Amino acid sequence: MIIQNKHKKTVISGLMLALGIILPFACAHGFGMSGNIILPMHIPVLMCGFLCGPLYGAVCGLILPFLNSLLTGMPAMFPMAVIMTCELGIYGLVSGILSKKSVGRCSVATVYGILIAAMISGRLAYGLALKVLLFSGAPVGKMSVIAAVVTGLPGIVIQLVLIPAVILRVARSYSAEDACKIAVKKINDGKATCITVRNGREETVGNSRGIAYVLDLCEKGMLKDAFVADKVVGKAAAMVFTHGGISGCYAQNISDGALLWLNSHNVPVEYTNRSPYIVNRKGDGMCPMELTVSDISDEAEAINALKKKIDELGRKNPEK
Repeated sequence: MIIQNKHKKTVISGLMLALGIILPFACAHGFGMSGNIILPMHIPVLMCGFLCGPLYGAVCGLILPFLNSLLTGMPAMFPMAVIMTCELGIYGLVSGILSKKSVGRCSVATVYGILIAAMISGRLAYGLALKVLLFSGAPVGKMSVIAAVVTGLPGIVIQLVLIPAVILRVARSYSAEDACKIAVKKINDGKATCITVRNGREETVGNSRGIAYVLDLCEKGMLKDAFVADKVVGKAAAMVFTHGGISGCYAQNISDGALLWLNSHNVPVEYTNRSPYIVNRKGDGMCPMELTVSDISDEAEAINALKKKIDELGRKNPEK
């Protein structure tokens, strides 16, 4: 669940700090709600721990109470800002540590387990700080923690609903991104010729040469909303891809015609090598499939023409 890119971590941490200042201000002044009830600072700190790890989460939790106290006067610098620093610092630290230990296991149960463990740890830190700073008698400190939990029940409910929804959405997005990167690496390493990724996982892995394989995927509806990583993408494959409804494409080798076609259909595309056209297997001319669709601008017409060409070549070379 933790984002690995340091620049992204820095940006997200900054965003969480900003939210940690805006949300309490909006709750108090925009809606007239006490921070003790909604607990608006807790949300960005917990999310920072989930997404950026224990260091960023802890720092976010340690800074926010003091920033809010300096900028808005709430909470009071002593004792509440000090007490909340202990509480929020533990929120960010624990959610970050447990999230780091749970890499690759992003399920609803995992996210809720981490969230509840962090919330309990933070409340225990709150009680300990309260006892050390204000109370010497344990019963008083215990009752204060219980009162704080009861008062903050609406905020706890909001955290339990909002945070898992956000974290799971982000995790799925990064899971899909990672799956696409893995597919591209496999193509470049020669482990496959065509891979489709959908819903954050590899759906098909092919080692076939030629256009017949992607035509089959298209007819089965397996290109719809899929990211495709392919060894060779000429205009023929590009037209099949857009007809099938792909969401993005990587080509180790791409022709000018294919790139122009994909760009004109607003398909995000990356590539390693670009050439005027895809050469045939003998290396002495244009690929027959690329030549077949070179003057065609209609996808359905192109697919029919490709099927006829495949049948024609099959009759000429039945052993292949």
